[in-house]
Amino acid sequence: AMATFFTESRVIASHHFTCPVPGPQSVDVTYKPITFLRDPVDRALSTYFYQKRQVEKGIDKKFTELPFEEYFERVRQKGYSDSEGKWSYLCNMQAYIMDRDYDMNRAKERMAEEFFFAGVSERFDECLLILKKKFGTEGINFKINYFEKNKGQKLDAERYLPGQIYKKTLELNQMDRELHAFANQLLDEKIREYGVSFYTDLENFHKQQKRWRLVAGFAELFGKAIRYQDRLLMKLWDKI
Repeated sequence: AMATFFTESRVIASHHFTCPVPGPQSVDVTYKPITFLRDPVDRALSTYFYQKRQVEKGIDKKFTELPFEEYFERVRQKGYSDSEGKWSYLCNMQAYIMDRDYDMNRAKERMAEEFFFAGVSERFDECLLILKKKFGTEGINFKINYFEKNKGQKLDAERYLPGQIYKKTLELNQMDRELHAFANQLLDEKIREYGVSFYTDLENFHKQQKRWRLVAGFAELFGKAIRYQDRLLMKLWDKI
């Protein structure tokens, strides 16, 4: 539907696509779906701290005053209650998006065959290098240098959470964990197909990123200074 209305768009990104990815209704468009999966326990813990930061900004979020274990359980129960038992945001949600019937074989087949690329967020740079090569075969110069924004609290859930809480959260996300492992397997296969130069290219990319972050960091600070100056001038103008 979005491609129908935004016919000039080259990329559409969302957290809310479903599988199979629906095609446009009235325009002739070829699309290449790409997805990134994340370790489900790390994802749950990251969501917890993200929601806490939203509360600090004045956005009301439920259950964030609770310890993680209680927060997870309350969100889990509310999700299943609201969806009549179909899904819950922090429990096998990635599996549900891949296949609404939680059919793991079909979900894996979809990841391997229907997606242009299925990666994992923990190996983001490796994924970018594979994507650059894949887009290159399509005649597209995909520039992969990036500057991190909205950086959250990066925590290793297995180390951060008490053992029993981590184990329980993992047990309630076994399907997501299975798909995450499969996405890692697909990535390893793509790296082997890439050839012996992969890790040399990855090292060179990391060197480029260090230079890029330095330049982008100055640009970001300059942009913030300009925005601050604009706000200050507007306040002064209002007082005149």
